[in-house]
Amino acid sequence: MSFLRYSLRRNKSNTSSSTPSQSEAVSRLLSNVSPVLGSEVSPQPSYVSATMADAAMNFSSVTTGKRSSSISTSSNPVPSRRLTGGHHRPHTDFVKVVLRDFPGWPYDQLVSLRGVSSGARCSSCACVAGTLLRAPCTCAYCTACLRNIGMESVVRCRSHGSKAPRSEFVEDPYVYTLCMDLDAKCIWSSDGCNYEGPLISVHEHSSGCLFREETCPDCNKCVSFRAMASHRATTCNQRRVACQLCGQNLLASTLERHFSVCPDVEVLCQLCGRKDIKRGQSEAHRIECTSLERPCRFHVFGCPHKATSKELRDHESADYHLDMIAAHTSRQEHRLRKLEENQSAGRATAQSTVDTVDTTVSLSGEFLKTMEVLRIQVLQLSNRLRMISNALLEDPFYWNLCPYKAILESATDGAQVLYSDCFYTPNIPGYKMRLRLLVDHRARLLHLTPQLLPGAFNNIMPWPFPSQYLLRLVDQSGQGFHKDLPVTSVAAGNLDKPSESGRVLRSPNLQIKFDELECQNNVASSSGSGAPSSGIFSKNDCIVFMFKMNIPAGFVERM
Repeated sequence: MSFLRYSLRRNKSNTSSSTPSQSEAVSRLLSNVSPVLGSEVSPQPSYVSATMADAAMNFSSVTTGKRSSSISTSSNPVPSRRLTGGHHRPHTDFVKVVLRDFPGWPYDQLVSLRGVSSGARCSSCACVAGTLLRAPCTCAYCTACLRNIGMESVVRCRSHGSKAPRSEFVEDPYVYTLCMDLDAKCIWSSDGCNYEGPLISVHEHSSGCLFREETCPDCNKCVSFRAMASHRATTCNQRRVACQLCGQNLLASTLERHFSVCPDVEVLCQLCGRKDIKRGQSEAHRIECTSLERPCRFHVFGCPHKATSKELRDHESADYHLDMIAAHTSRQEHRLRKLEENQSAGRATAQSTVDTVDTTVSLSGEFLKTMEVLRIQVLQLSNRLRMISNALLEDPFYWNLCPYKAILESATDGAQVLYSDCFYTPNIPGYKMRLRLLVDHRARLLHLTPQLLPGAFNNIMPWPFPSQYLLRLVDQSGQGFHKDLPVTSVAAGNLDKPSESGRVLRSPNLQIKFDELECQNNVASSSGSGAPSSGIFSKNDCIVFMFKMNIPAGFVERM
C-alpha cells in the first residue's frame, strides 16, 4: 500500500508539472477514449478499472478514517465517473504474458497474471510494459517497438489504420501502478510453487523462492534450489564417490568406466574355470594355474613334451631324461672346444691388426709432419707470389690518396710525410720503389718524389739506377689537364744501390699548392674557344698521383 501511495503521489506531481503541450495531448487522448468507453472521463486514463478504483478508495479510507465515495479531495472536485466494474477484482483465469521495462525484472520475463487490461498491453507485441507511449488513437506501444522510430516519423496504427506523428505520443503515467497491483503467480509456479499475490510481492518472493532454479557448481546443470542438496549428494555426475570394490575415490561419471579396469573385480579363468580370481591377481594366477600346459623342464635338453602341472610331475620323473642330458652335455663340450679354437685364432688376428695399426699411426705422424712443412712452404710461396703480383703493376703506377682533406686540415706546424704502397718497375726483374709525399703545412705545398728501396732483385739489377720518369697529378674531370713533371737522367743523375732504409731520388719534385686542390670547380676564364685552361684534381675527397718509368733502350740490353 505504501508503494501505491508513492505512485499516486508521483502521478499527481507529474500531472501538475506537465507542460501545456503535454496537457493538450492528454486532453485530446482522453476525449478520443471517452466515446469508445461510453463513460464520463476524468484526468486519469479510461482503462482504470475497478482494481484501480478499489485501491484509491482504500487509500482514502486510510488517510481520513472512512471510506470515501470519491477519489478526489482537492478544492476543484473532479467530475464523477462511472467505472466499468465493481469494487472487487474479477475472477478470471491467469494468463501468461511477457513483462517488459519493469525495474528489477529481466528485460522479457514470462509471468502469469490475472485481470490484465488491454490498455496495459502493447498494441504491437502484446507485452505488458511498465512504460507505454499512447498514440492519439488510444493505442499504446512499448519502448522496444518504438526504439528505431524518430520523433519526426509518422506512425500508422495497425488496429485503427490512423496515422500520427511520433512526437504526439505521450507516456502513460498510470500503467506501472496498475500492473504492480495485479494478481500474479510466482515465476517458478511451473516447478511447483503455489504462491499468488500482487505483482510487486511476487517480485520479492521470486528472488528467494525455494523452487527457483540455480546452477550446480559441479556439473553446471540447472536444478531447483530445494533439490540442490539432494542433487549434489545423489544425482550429480560430478560428485565424488568411492568404488565399492577397491575404495578408490573418483567422479560418478567415470564410475561405470572404472569397473572395466578395477583390480578388485572378479574375473573368470578361461583355463581352470575359477570365478573368484580378482583382475589384479589374474597374471599371478595364470602362472600358477594347474590347467595351463607348460613345457617339460628338460626342454633345453631336447624334450618336446608339454602337459599340465600334475601331468608334468609324473613325466619329469622318467629316466630317459638322463640320456637327453648326457647327449646335450656332449654337444656342448664339442661346441665349447670349437669356440676356444676360434678364440685363439681371433686373438692372433687381433694382435696382427694392432701391430698394423701401430705402424700406420707412426707413418701417419711422419706424413703429417711432412705435410705441415709442405703447407708452410706453399703458404710462403703463395705470399711471395701475391707480393710479386701486387708489386708488378702495369705501367704506370697510380696512387689514390683518400681522404686528403683531413691531411691538409691537420693542425701540424711542421712537415708531414706519407708513403704509397711499394711496387716494382715494369721490367722483369724490376726495381722496388714507392712514392713519397711531403706535406708542408707552413708553405701549404705538397712535394711528391719517388724513392728506391732494397728489393728482392737488387743484386742482379744493373746499377746505377737510370733516373728517367714522369710524375703526374691526374685531372679527374676527364679533360686531360694533368699537372706533369717529366724528369730526365741529366736532371736527376744516376743513383747507386740503396741501403736498407731506402734512397730518395735527388731530383726535381712535383709541387702542388693547397689552393689548387681546394678549388673543386677549377675552371679558368675561357679563351676564344671557351675551353678550360686547368682541370679538377680533387673529387670525392680523393686525389690521384701517377708514376711512369722510362728505361732507356741501351739500359734494357744491359739487363
